[in-house]
Amino acid sequence: ALEEAHPDVKILGYDHNKDHIEEWADALLGADSASAKYMDGIAFHWYSGSCFDNVANVAESYPDALLLPSEACFELTVLSDDEGEATWIANGTWSKGEGYGYDIMGDLNAGSSGWTDWNILLDHEGGPNHVNNFCDAPVIADLREDAERAVYLHPQYFYLGHFSKFLLPDSVRVHSTVGGSDAPGGDCAWPYGGCDATTLQATAFLRPDGQTAVVVMNCGEDKEMKLAAEGGVITNTVPANSIQTYLLPATN
Repeated sequence: ALEEAHPDVKILGYDHNKDHIEEWADALLGADSASAKYMDGIAFHWYSGSCFDNVANVAESYPDALLLPSEACFELTVLSDDEGEATWIANGTWSKGEGYGYDIMGDLNAGSSGWTDWNILLDHEGGPNHVNNFCDAPVIADLREDAERAVYLHPQYFYLGHFSKFLLPDSVRVHSTVGGSDAPGGDCAWPYGGCDATTLQATAFLRPDGQTAVVVMNCGEDKEMKLAAEGGVITNTVPANSIQTYLLPATN
């Protein structure tokens, strides 16, 4: 009935953490699975850690499947002790933006087709939530009676923008390496939302307009970079704790 009435609807299975994505992909998409003919792909969350190797393995085993990170956020239970309420509401935490960027790049490089924040906008408590599972968000609305009722943009908002603004719909990922390595990596370990500060992070996409967007992120100290692509090399310094996007012109 669903197929007849809504033929364009995509059905994604699993919708849980990446640590068990391989076994569930086999169960839902495998040749012996009764559900395979109904499934378009696998949805997954980030709460068990990065687990990029797991995503890459599923992408290799099921190249026609849609792989979509369907939920990510920072629960307020993982805020550090020095993040008081007032500081968090007004400023957020820079490392949370880096955590988003690291997971987005890792998932895209491993074969996913997008990335979904759980809640773009929440109130000053990190809600509402029916079970009091309060969370951080890219946009926080301060609705307290004694407050200015302001809207605050947290670091996650700006990190997300490097992908949502520059990776246009129908863009196609192109192979890229950092320091000669293209291994997905990423530990399956709590706490989630970390970032590897020892090296630069990068992903590259060919856009429908012919330009290539290269997003580069640095979670550590200042690092020198050489961006080599067809037509030349760009040399630049990637400052500590920063994210940059380069648009390379279309080539004939």
